Formats: sequence, C-alpha cells, structure tokens
Amino acid sequence: MKQELNRVERSVKERLFVDKTLMNYWLYFFLLNGLTSGILGIILYFQKIIRIDKFYLRKKEYYEGIINYTEKYAQENGKYDEVKGELESLRNHYNVNFVNGINEIDLLKALLLPWVTFGIWAIVVQYKMNKSWNVFQIFEQKFDSQLSDIWIKLDLIKHPINFQTDPALKRNFWIQYLLIFVTLGIWFIVWDYKMHTDPDRIYKEFHTVEDFVLQTIKQ
Repeated sequence: MKQELNRVERSVKERLFVDKTLMNYWLYFFLLNGLTSGILGIILYFQKIIRIDKFYLRKKEYYEGIINYTEKYAQENGKYDEVKGELESLRNHYNVNFVNGINEIDLLKALLLPWVTFGIWAIVVQYKMNKSWNVFQIFEQKFDSQLSDIWIKLDLIKHPINFQTDPALKRNFWIQYLLIFVTLGIWFIVWDYKMHTDPDRIYKEFHTVEDFVLQTIKQ
C-alpha cells in the first residue's frame, strides 16, 4: 500500500502549486487591465482555464490513489468481501462522474477552436468554467460520503467525512447571459468576478478533507 499512500501524498502536496488564488480582481479590473490595454484580462482568462485543468488532474491522482489504497487495505485485512460492492460502486461513481463526466477544458482547444467554430467554442468554454467548481464540490461530497461508509466498515474511521458544499457556486449558465442583457453588460463584471474567485471559497474545505484522509491512511 506504500505506492498508493505515496500517490495520495504527492497529490496533496501538489496543491501548493495548483490550488492558487489569482490576483485581486478589483485591482485587475479598475487599474491593471487598462494599463495593459486588456492584455492582462486575456492572461487571467487562460489562467482560470489552466487552474481548473490542473485541479482536475491533481484530484484525479488523489481519487485513484484513495480507491486503490482502500481496496488493498480491505484485501490485506480480510474484509474485501464485506465492502466489495461498495468499492465497486465508489469506483463506478468516480469513472462515470469524474473521469468521463468532467474532463479537462484544454487550453489548446480554448485557444484554437473558437476561430474555427466562429466563436461557438468560446461559449462552450465559458459554460464549463461557470460550472466546474460546483461540479468538483458536488462530486467530492458524494465521494466522501461513499468512502466514509467503506472506511467505517474497515475500522479506519469512526465518524463520516463531512464535506460542506457552497451553494453560491451553483449558477444557471443561461440566466447569467439573460442578466448581462438586462443590465446592459454590467452583470458580466459580477459573473466574471464570481468565476475568478469561485475556488477561493472552497479550497479550504477540500484541503481540510484531504489532510484528514492523508492523516488517516498514514497511521
């Protein structure tokens, strides 16, 4: 299980380089964007895409490490048959809703495809950026709930892992466009600010759970 432990620990350490807060939005909006003739706005747009994709890859490594560790722990402690069904359900949840259900935005596609799709792909990217952090937190909550049931049966923990989601991250994409139209474009600033700061609202919750999980499997 040493390999799986190292995999989880490595993914947790990577958050120092991945889970980063971008520059102050209002400093960018009121001062620096104008001074750079809009170039900084383009840079931040791509930074938000990169931040989402790197977080996705980091969590992918983390989830796979946790699932594999739990499976081997159950086998080595003679409890695999007891949790086999729940482990299969957890792995299926991961494959369907994370690996195949989220996917990366892909910076290269975000750069090239808007030109060949007459701007349509830019709307697709905006749609993904709007929902990504909410999808991440919803998946994490379900994953932690299923993992808790297994770990309690394996006597790894006594109480469920509690991940609290932030309801402010759930936004209807098309309502945002409607509000932009109704407010003559002003709402775009609000929407852009929200997407700029979305992960800052939930990083701490992710990190708290990861620290607890890592501490548990290192015991």
